[in-house]
Amino acid sequence: MKPRVFFIPVITLPLGDGTYRVAPGRPVERLSMEQAAQMTGLAPRDLRQMVQEEGLLHAQRPAPRRWWFWAEELDLFMRYTEAHPDFWKNVKTRLGWMARNPFNAPEPEPTTPPPSRDGQRDFFS
Repeated sequence: MKPRVFFIPVITLPLGDGTYRVAPGRPVERLSMEQAAQMTGLAPRDLRQMVQEEGLLHAQRPAPRRWWFWAEELDLFMRYTEAHPDFWKNVKTRLGWMARNPFNAPEPEPTTPPPSRDGQRDFFS
């Protein structure tokens, strides 16, 4: 069995005086394609189709043959499909999942540091 992989996103908080505080976010477990297929009982081909063609799930592709799935989303998806047995036959039920999926929320806008006060370019700009 492969080791569990956790991703810790970074949260940037503006402090109001032109500085920012960088803090670790909530750890998120990521699963490989094989682990996601084992967890859901679906074939890897079906998982790829659900991501690419139907948009039911989200995945990250850090390399051409590597996929990362979010364990929390797969768990929510499995619970939703168990609670709604007509999921695969009813389009409205699938659309209901897409509307309720917290992973479909829009990404927050990235925070950019304010321009330098002395008129010179900052190192990172």
